[in-house]
Amino acid sequence: MRKGKIAAQAAHASVKSLLQMASIKDSRIVLDKGNVTTKLSKDAADDMFQWVNDGQAKVVVSVDSEKELMDIYHLILQTSDIPVALILDAGRTEFNGVATYTCIAVGPAEVSKVDAFTGNLKLL
Repeated sequence: MRKGKIAAQAAHASVKSLLQMASIKDSRIVLDKGNVTTKLSKDAADDMFQWVNDGQAKVVVSVDSEKELMDIYHLILQTSDIPVALILDAGRTEFNGVATYTCIAVGPAEVSKVDAFTGNLKLL
């Protein structure tokens, strides 16, 4: 992917991760750590609240294939309560019109929890 496309995909994943955990009230996005949905543990809600208020730190790493991306995504879903957001690109500007999984956002969560899945990956 081109650099701009990579940046856009990472932004999509980060926003999706936040929106999956937020609610909309009175046309505003609300993140209320006291109002934990059934999808979130209390720890996950606290991690999201802290991440939003502490600058939304992000680390961008890379994988060598779509399969490796999907393997990591499924492993997180099956073994952890860490939030994870998967991005499917429609293929309109790259990938010759073929929809392609391009990116995941992992977390927010404690660094050690995220690193258990991504710590061995190369920085982009």
